[in-house]
Amino acid sequence: MVDVFLIVITSIIAAGLVGLNIYMLIYYSHPDDKTNCTAWVAKVFVVFSMTLSWMQVLMLPLDVANQSYL
Repeated sequence: MVDVFLIVITSIIAAGLVGLNIYMLIYYSHPDDKTNCTAWVAKVFVVFSMTLSWMQVLMLPLDVANQSYL
């Protein structure tokens, strides 16, 4: 049985990680990159890859929490 709580928590964490990674990209980008909208494909790739990296780290506690329901 799928636990609704784990699905909700996973969705909230995923949305928060995307927001956090966009914030980090904006905060640590060069001032010239903030004024013009160039290389947006690379920026999307960076946000996607950072989110994927965080999700792999955070999947271990989720897997442990999910094993208790079996």
